[in-house]
Amino acid sequence: MRGKIRIHNPERLDAYVMGPDRSEDFKALVLKLVDQIGDVQEVVRLTGVPRSTIYRWIQVWNCQEDLTNRRGQGGGRKPKLSAEAWEKVRERLGSKEAWTLKEVQRLLEEEFGVSYHEDHLRRLLRRLGMRYGKPYVMDYRRPQEAETLLAERVRRVFEELEAQGIRPEEIAIGFVDETSPQNTANSQRLWSFGPFRLRKNTDRMRVNAVGFYALKGNDVLEFLERSKAEDVAAFLRRVREANRAYRVVVVIWDNFASHRSRQVRAEAERLGIHLVYLPPYSPDLNPIEQIWRVIKRKLSALLVKSLEEMKDQIRQHFQTLVRRLSFCRAWITHYFNPAWNAVFHS
Repeated sequence: MRGKIRIHNPERLDAYVMGPDRSEDFKALVLKLVDQIGDVQEVVRLTGVPRSTIYRWIQVWNCQEDLTNRRGQGGGRKPKLSAEAWEKVRERLGSKEAWTLKEVQRLLEEEFGVSYHEDHLRRLLRRLGMRYGKPYVMDYRRPQEAETLLAERVRRVFEELEAQGIRPEEIAIGFVDETSPQNTANSQRLWSFGPFRLRKNTDRMRVNAVGFYALKGNDVLEFLERSKAEDVAAFLRRVREANRAYRVVVVIWDNFASHRSRQVRAEAERLGIHLVYLPPYSPDLNPIEQIWRVIKRKLSALLVKSLEEMKDQIRQHFQTLVRRLSFCRAWITHYFNPAWNAVFHS
C-alpha cells in the first residue's frame, strides 16, 4: 500500500484559508484535501484540478511553504523559451509555407533544445497566429497570375458593355457550373453518442445538375441528361428567359469543352449573353463551386430513395443557398467592385 502523501506544515495552510489574502485559498484547500484524503486521484475527481497541477502545488509548498505568486516569479513554471526565442521560432516557421506538428517538434528540439507535448504545442502555435486545417487543393497548372487575368477579363466585358451604351441596371451577371452529386457520397461528419450507422440507399444514383448563381438577376437550376453543346446552349436559353428583364447577361464559367464550342458561343451571342471564361484550372475563382460543395455535403447525410427525391433535395438546397451572397463576397470585393466602379462610376 502506498504511503500517505506528506504535506509540510499543514497548520500553516489555514493562514491562507482564514487570512485576508484570498487569492491562494483555493490552492490551500486543495492541498488540505490531499493531506486529509491522501489520494491525489480522488482530489482530482473532487476538484477538477489536473493531477500534474496538484503535484506542482505540493512541490512548491513543501519547498517554500508559500503559495503566493510573488512579483517576478509568476504563478507557474518558468517558460522553456523566452519571448525573444519565440520570435526566432516565428521567423523560422515563416520560412516555409506549411508544417506538420512533427516537423515543428523536431525543429524545436534540434534548433532550440526544447520539447512540448503535442496538445500544448498546438496551443502555442495558435498563440503565434498559425492556423490548422486541410490544405486547399490547387492544380499545379493553374496560372500564377490567375486572379489578375480574371480581373482584367471582368473589366474588359464591362468596358465593352459601357461602350455599347448599356446602363448598369440593364446588366445581369452570374456564375455557371455543373456538378454530378451521388447518393453514396460520405463526406459529412456527424456527432453522436456511441457508435452510429447512417442508413443509405446503396443503389448508385447520380444527377447531372447545372446552375446559374446570380450576383445580379435571377438564379436558374436545371438537370441535364448530358453536357453536350446543344444541352449547354439550351441551358443558356433558360438563363436568358429567366433574366429577360435585363438587356444583357454576363456569364462567368470555366473552360469546359462544350462551353467553348462554336455552337454555344454563337447561341450566347444571339441571346445577348456575354461569356467570361475563368483562367484555366481555376475552379476556386467560381463561387458557385462552394454552393455545390455544400449541397453534396448535405446530401451525404440523407437517405435518398429515388432520383426524383434526390433532385428535389438539390432544388431545395439550391434555392436556399443562392439567396446568400456570402459565397461570392470575396469575388465581389476583388473582381466585381473594382471593375464595376472603375467603368460605370468613373
